[in-house]
Amino acid sequence: MSLQLTLLRFAFDALDLNRVQASHLPRNPASGRVMEKVGMVRDGLYRERYLKGEMYENVVEYAVLRRDWASQAG
Repeated sequence: MSLQLTLLRFAFDALDLNRVQASHLPRNPASGRVMEKVGMVRDGLYRERYLKGEMYENVVEYAVLRRDWASQAG
């Protein structure tokens, strides 16, 4: 089992969370693919959310809900 799946299992089972979210920069699409692989869904794009150096960066947001996790793990 991957570290990402282990973390999601801990979040939903031990911490009893309803939602887990994560984000990545659009210039790193591999991170988005990892999130999708573990069942996360793209929630949206935050335009110019973070100032990094002299430039504002967009951020892509992903999330998975408890009910979605339960149906996938099922």
